[in-house]
Amino acid sequence: MSIVRFFCAALAAVAVAVAGDARALDLLGEKLALHGFASQGYLDSTGNNFLADTRDGTFQLNEFGLTLTSRLTDHLHLGAQLLSRDYGDVGDNEIRLDWALADYRFHDLIGVRVGKIKRPMGFYNEGRDSDFLRPMIFLPQSIYDETRRDMLIACIGGGLYGNVPAGPLGDFDYQVFRGWFDFPDDSVIARATRASAQTLAIRKGFGTVTDVTMDNKYVVGAQLILNTSIDGLRAAVSWQRGRHDLTLNGGALPPGELAIRGKYVYSLEYVNGPLTLASEYAETDREQRLFGQLTMDGRTQEWYVMGVWAFSEQVSLSLLYDVFYNDKHDHDGKAYLRQGRPDYLGWRKDFGAGIRFDINPSWTVKAEWHQVDGAAQYLELYNSPQDLKRRWAYGAVKVSYNF
Repeated sequence: MSIVRFFCAALAAVAVAVAGDARALDLLGEKLALHGFASQGYLDSTGNNFLADTRDGTFQLNEFGLTLTSRLTDHLHLGAQLLSRDYGDVGDNEIRLDWALADYRFHDLIGVRVGKIKRPMGFYNEGRDSDFLRPMIFLPQSIYDETRRDMLIACIGGGLYGNVPAGPLGDFDYQVFRGWFDFPDDSVIARATRASAQTLAIRKGFGTVTDVTMDNKYVVGAQLILNTSIDGLRAAVSWQRGRHDLTLNGGALPPGELAIRGKYVYSLEYVNGPLTLASEYAETDREQRLFGQLTMDGRTQEWYVMGVWAFSEQVSLSLLYDVFYNDKHDHDGKAYLRQGRPDYLGWRKDFGAGIRFDINPSWTVKAEWHQVDGAAQYLELYNSPQDLKRRWAYGAVKVSYNF
């Protein structure tokens, strides 16, 4: 990576933000509100491509969202968001319905949501599309993996939620939901499944896999957050499971299945003035079958620790250490060595540092740098096997506008 190129992009982002006229849009009536956001970033890497062809740098890192909310009564709310995003080969700025729901709250103890609803997972999944809600450009990738976003972000269905007092402990926020979702054809998980099916098809003499259709049968989950009586301290546990049927070459080949038998996320966050400390630990128990053969079976292991220090209302610094193991019981990648592949496909250890500058309530500029050991999480899709490196780095700069 050219360090000069990286910092030139950072200076350009600041110049654009300072020059902009940052004014929020007025509300459209007393009960109807229109909000939105737009962001443009620059992503560069050395050693390996990350999410796109990034070794020469790319501006394919943007998001545009438009949110319409309506408060019909004190109990009934409606809302929807259109989202356009471009992350390398994913999204291509196609406008999609990100979420749309009706929310009726009977009481503090219970409410109901129906429609295309955001799925609670960890502390930050529901707000991951809004750049202003997170301190760094990328959320910790071990848990909030951009390559699996389409499996995690939302579902069409319904859920219950509420808040329950817990006396001296504080209070609990809870959510439960059930639904289903679509896999976009350009999603990374769909591309990875096609690649895996093609490799196995050649080995079994089935020929070329020209098409893989992924059909989610269901997803179900729950979350419980404890807002403790200690100011700034909260803890949570999240759980999800689901099943996806795989149709190969329109049914001409034997079908497959991908089952998430359980994803568990344990979360802890403490905020004290300018200091924010956060850590989450997760395991994903999954199984995949292709052509009647078990091709994946076991648990991943994912965790991170992150600290954020706000020097002022405008400037904050973030430090992150983020770890992912493809197999909880094989931290050394021995299974990959037995397949004749690099052992470092079995892990990803990321140390990152980032700075955020809130120029005013509407404009934000971020920059960050990551040093990485390992090539797990579908890095093979963006790099040829012979060029894949164990140790690599990536950096990003992003300017965002919110109204």
